Amino acid sequence: MNKRIVSVAVLLLTLSAVLTACVTPTGTTGQQVVVVTATPDPNAAAAEPAAAPAGQSMLQVVQDRGELICGVNNTLRGFGYLDTDGNFSGFDVDFCKAVAAAVLGDPEAVQYRPLTAAERFTAVQTGEVDVLFRNSTYTL
Repeated sequence: MNKRIVSVAVLLLTLSAVLTACVTPTGTTGQQVVVVTATPDPNAAAAEPAAAPAGQSMLQVVQDRGELICGVNNTLRGFGYLDTDGNFSGFDVDFCKAVAAAVLGDPEAVQYRPLTAAERFTAVQTGEVDVLFRNSTYTL
């Protein structure tokens, strides 16, 4: 039981760090804001997520929506893979389920967004996805 509590606590702390990094500080002055936009995918069946209204946290937006939008790989077996039956599986997909379970109480309340390497960071910046669990590296 203690192992489960620690696991949930670690997941909540990780989610808090990710969501906190996505929040724009209020009351800033003298800073230029650059908005990055992406061309919508005409093949995407799901509606675009709503941006967080002023004063509302990203976490609250996800909870109000009742679904976590998670950026994943759909071609890398073991991490993120879409099988012939249309089911996602892998390590990254399991992280999405864990966050959805911690935040929404339902590990199946996840909408997976397959992203290419070129799309992954833009999807986070534009709010296309709530969280990104896709093989990613960043170097100076």
